[in-house]
Formats: sequence, C-alpha cells, structure tokens
Amino acid sequence: MESIASHAEKGLTMEDAVARSEFFGSNYRPPLESETCCSMFLAALDDFMLKLLMVCAVVSITLDEIMAEPEERKIGK
Repeated sequence: MESIASHAEKGLTMEDAVARSEFFGSNYRPPLESETCCSMFLAALDDFMLKLLMVCAVVSITLDEIMAEPEERKIGK
C-alpha cells in the first residue's frame, strides 16, 4: 500500500487524513431537498403542449355549447 501511503491494518494517520482532506476536499454533500406535491404539480402544468390542449378543450366545449341545439346540450344537466 505504498502507492497510496496508507497501512492495510492501521489505516491513515490523523495528519495524513487532514492533509488529504485539505488537498482533495471534503466528501460531504448537503442533503437534497425534496419537492412538495404542489410544486411538482405546478411544474407539470408548465408544459406548452398541456397548455395548448387545455385551451383547445375549453374552445371545443364552448363551441359545442353555442352551436348545439337545446335538446342536444347535455353538459351541466
């Protein structure tokens, strides 16, 4: 274990560990923050195709209600 300057049974000395930590940096990673359900839902709504489909659905329902004969209007009854 001479190439990495450590001992197989004893490990690193404290001085070696501090020197390696200063040279290579720490392995610490801050914990990831989880997203809330509301933020994921709002992010899903921020899709162009979904917005386009919602507008088309509103236009389609509106035109259907305007153009339909009174006896054919079944929405909202």
